[in-house]
Amino acid sequence: MAAHAVATEIKALLPQAQVNVDVGFRPGTELGIDVECVREWAMVRRAPIHAKVQKGDVLSAIDGEDVLLESYEAMFSRVLKAKTSGLPYTLTFRRAPCCRGWLRKKPRESSSKDGHKSLGGWKTRFFELSCGELVYFEKEDGAEKGRFAIDGCSIAVDEVLTVERGEEKLVVTASYEELVKWAAWLRIAVAFAAGGDDAFFSAERDRQATLAARRRTSRRYSRTLPIPVG
Repeated sequence: MAAHAVATEIKALLPQAQVNVDVGFRPGTELGIDVECVREWAMVRRAPIHAKVQKGDVLSAIDGEDVLLESYEAMFSRVLKAKTSGLPYTLTFRRAPCCRGWLRKKPRESSSKDGHKSLGGWKTRFFELSCGELVYFEKEDGAEKGRFAIDGCSIAVDEVLTVERGEEKLVVTASYEELVKWAAWLRIAVAFAAGGDDAFFSAERDRQATLAARRRTSRRYSRTLPIPVG
């Protein structure tokens, strides 16, 4: 039941994950953005503080031409061509999936002196998914209480939402609807951090096909406009 609900939610949320940021460059300027190849994507690993892009973002277009479905080599060749053209150019980055909200976090187990496991009470924390990490705070805009890298995580949801990565484990709870929403966003983020998956590529192909159809319609319409006389 939960698995079907999460899959349905992912399909609904994927269009919301298509947030792009444009960065313009003048001829001869250095990018100042470090990327690495993840699958076939150019993923940001470091960027200047003043830059619009963030860690975890992905290069998605060069001068308005989509490159998310191209190979890394083809993408890199396009960037090099733009850099050496002697003209201003624009790189577009797809923002890493983001989500914010309140969840109740299960405390970590701690060993008491007599060898028994003890648990404190569940704590309400403000969670923020961004830049490929899940960070939680004591309150919104409050002190950070912990963070969890998303890359390579497994996500499970039933009565609670469990996020695991190696020996690390995070367990949270909320209403069923909130758990499904967070599970969907986290799975989208995990797939994004891994360079995309079938669901993401399908959504991206649909997006590009829709844009191409709109451009064709626009060109046909412009050709049929009457020519003003006198």
